[in-house]
Amino acid sequence: MAQFVRRPAHNPKESTINKNAVSGEFISSKSTILSSGPPCLDFDISENVIITTFPVGLVQTFGLGVTVPMNRVPEIGSFKWYFLRDREVWGLTINHALMDRGSLSKLLYSYYLIYDENTGELTNTIDPTKYPDNQVPTDTPNSGGHFMKLGSTFFEFPFGLHLDLLNSIPRDDYFGTSYSQWYIENVYIQAINFGITAGSSMIMESLNFQVGDVLPIPVGAIEVPETICVGGHTI
Repeated sequence: MAQFVRRPAHNPKESTINKNAVSGEFISSKSTILSSGPPCLDFDISENVIITTFPVGLVQTFGLGVTVPMNRVPEIGSFKWYFLRDREVWGLTINHALMDRGSLSKLLYSYYLIYDENTGELTNTIDPTKYPDNQVPTDTPNSGGHFMKLGSTFFEFPFGLHLDLLNSIPRDDYFGTSYSQWYIENVYIQAINFGITAGSSMIMESLNFQVGDVLPIPVGAIEVPETICVGGHTI
């Protein structure tokens, strides 16, 4: 007779499944860092390379999902199916509270803007050295720190996002280490929804994106310093 064997053995009347779990030992939004950076990681992660990213604050919700379109193919003479898998399709949505520091679209495009080392602030000025073959945008995508005109050539170029999920339990050599790291490559803003409500103390914006690819980073392959400076976050 066939049997299912559980390893380790478990009796639901005697204990929880995760027997060594302690209170608070969960991956949480409070210990997750989202920061914007270059469009892609076009190097070997084993190389000694420094990538400067910019932490994105006041994000209220972050959603990243993936689907793989599949076709069910029958055949004459059989009750069974064949399954044809297509390429994976990633989806991304972010809701953000509008802040003096700048709109979400500005913060996400930090790679293309000049960062002032003296003030620790991201300026509204485009950095021409970040564009390939001198293809620098000439039209204006913003009013002050509010970047919202998607028809501008400024948004013709993709950006990247570094997602770092940190362990939050205070153990030796454990607190602040990465549970997982992901780099979301070649991201484009598809839609910006901006709304004002009379009874709300905050103005919210919601952005939808198209994603080129998501790169899993082996834990420990890229070091993230414990100290994060005021404006930039170096990985």
